[in-house]
Amino acid sequence: MVKQKDKLNIMVDDISDEGVDFHSIEPVDNLDDEENISIEEPKTQESLNSVNSDDSVRIYLQQIGKIPLLSAEEELEVAKKIYGASNVEYSEEAEKQAKSNIASYYNQMAINVLSGLISIGLGIAKHSILAVIIGLWWAFVPFVMWYISKEKNKNLAIDNLSNEDKQYIREIGKKTWDFFETYLTKENNFLIPDNYQEDRKEKVVPRTSSTNIGLSMLAVISAYDLQYIKKEKAYELLGNIIYSVDSLPKWNGHLYNWYQIRTKEPLIPRYISTVDSGNFVGYLYVVKTFLEEAGEDELVEIVDRLIENTDFSVLYSYEQQIFSIGFNIEENKLTDSYYDLLASEARQASLVAIAKKDVSPKHWYNLSRTLTTLDGY
Repeated sequence: MVKQKDKLNIMVDDISDEGVDFHSIEPVDNLDDEENISIEEPKTQESLNSVNSDDSVRIYLQQIGKIPLLSAEEELEVAKKIYGASNVEYSEEAEKQAKSNIASYYNQMAINVLSGLISIGLGIAKHSILAVIIGLWWAFVPFVMWYISKEKNKNLAIDNLSNEDKQYIREIGKKTWDFFETYLTKENNFLIPDNYQEDRKEKVVPRTSSTNIGLSMLAVISAYDLQYIKKEKAYELLGNIIYSVDSLPKWNGHLYNWYQIRTKEPLIPRYISTVDSGNFVGYLYVVKTFLEEAGEDELVEIVDRLIENTDFSVLYSYEQQIFSIGFNIEENKLTDSYYDLLASEARQASLVAIAKKDVSPKHWYNLSRTLTTLDGY
């Protein structure tokens, strides 16, 4: 058993036996020795003598490979001793600020640098290219670690747009929000219509789906984020939508595929869509987070109940371990067609169902991942 404080000294002693002068470096005695590390004992002097004494490089490489690398904290302590830094007062804030610069990496990995320099020196003395290469790498490692750890400034996509383009996008966003703001009304029970078309007699169709309802809630949150509406208006609209959804007739917690927005009645034939339910519950998680940050506990409680009551297991084929496309209420059975591809519109439903523990995670691995080639990719 060799203690941590002895690791560097063992290496120094072994190399010193081969004629390399280390008298200028004091032995390391002050490292924390509470924890012992099991490593293979270094070779005895007798066994070393059995090796060609002129092959110092090979002996060095053999011995250094047996000594585990020190941790960052241990290397810092050794570096302080070697460079006489033990008398320097280190404040916690100063060390914190120094950790991001390249000098801090070389200080913390001083053993690597020292070992690298030794290896380079031996390589030059013994004309060993391998030792020089290894030494250069060890000395270069702190720089590599510093480089890959640097915080990279990432430009947002919007930063690459001109002011004119940004203004155009904001106008499109505002026009899109105008649709939701116009039709999220008490008359429509705060249920957003499915579509609007100007070239027909009845421009707005009085029906909606669970996906539409979920998107309307995200539209409210986005409108607030884009400063189209005040937070009080956002909370009011979300509250009205959530109260309306809570009062809708459901099946095993699922919203029906279509509702008449003015009567709240499900449209015939009644159907439960796996995709729409997956979309809706996924949107509810976003709404819940938004409301939690706002401290709207009552609405959060309702949203939690809507999520928990939506049982995805009733849409799942346990025999095939994949989801049916939906449940036909009128026929009282699952539709005999299934989502078996990972790259399908039902993937969100799969994620949500697994997250809710309504189905086993094994379901995810039963989704096909068939790939094809397009333009050489």
